[in-house]
Amino acid sequence: MSNKPIIAVDIDDVLTVLAPKIIEYSNKNLGCNLTLDDYDDWWAKMWGVDVDETIRRAQMIFADPEIYPNLSVMRGAQSALDKLTTRYKIVVLTSRPLFILDTTTTWINRNFPMIEEIFLSGNYDNPDRHSGKRNKGDIVKEIGAMYFIDDQPKHTNAAAERGIESILFGDYGWNRDVEIAPGVTRVADWGGVADYFGV
Repeated sequence: MSNKPIIAVDIDDVLTVLAPKIIEYSNKNLGCNLTLDDYDDWWAKMWGVDVDETIRRAQMIFADPEIYPNLSVMRGAQSALDKLTTRYKIVVLTSRPLFILDTTTTWINRNFPMIEEIFLSGNYDNPDRHSGKRNKGDIVKEIGAMYFIDDQPKHTNAAAERGIESILFGDYGWNRDVEIAPGVTRVADWGGVADYFGV
């Protein structure tokens, strides 16, 4: 059992490059005309469709063998986490649905063997996920993480409000012009994460 302080890290658009793949898929297969600035993690909003149609489309994306199993690794992530793992326990906290846990675990084990555990928030398994009843901030606190890295301000703000030092990752349309809570630090990339932790 590790006694190192825990850093919880999101997967998509933090460890991986997902949003451009979803935009590409949407334009090619769903008749959309989206740019990366249109991306939203609540795909119903991005596509402008109802929940049932969103679920149908999402199932197609999750089942496509060219997307989740083959996502690119975010530049600098492996090197930074290799350095961090000497002082910290690295875990993943993702909103991905339970039914792609095997795909997610295989990808993590192949690309980030230093990651010790994977936690699912269950956001996408819950049809009422926008009710605010449970969020990543609660889970980060429950697992005892001291630090949290995510690209979504709603998650980093929630963690910071619970006393967790949080890093808002990336310079994206969805996180650029938003208010961040005290205790949240913005970084542009994994070089910024390394600088934050002094590695």
